[in-house]
Amino acid sequence: MDTYFVDYDLKKKLEHDYTKLYAALKSFGAVRLLESSWALKRNGTSCRMIYDHLKPFTHRDDALSVSKVEDWVMINTLAMPTDIRGIETK
Repeated sequence: MDTYFVDYDLKKKLEHDYTKLYAALKSFGAVRLLESSWALKRNGTSCRMIYDHLKPFTHRDDALSVSKVEDWVMINTLAMPTDIRGIETK
C-alpha cells in the first residue's frame, strides 16, 4: 500500500467552508500530521487521481500538493503516517 502526503495552503479560510475538503480527506482514511498536512495510504491510485478528487473542494486561489512518499522523519506532529488505516481501491 502506497503512502501519500497531501499539503495545502487555504488562502480563503474565513470566506470559504472547507468542511467538504476535510471530509474527503477523512473518507480516504487520512490522518492530519500538521495544520495543513495529511497522510493517507491507498492502493491502485496516483498523486494525480488524489489531486483531482480533492481539488474541487478548494478555492481557485488555494495551493494543493500531493506527494507519494517512501520515507519520512517527523517530530511533534498531530499523528504519524503509521496511524493511517489503509483503504483498498479497485
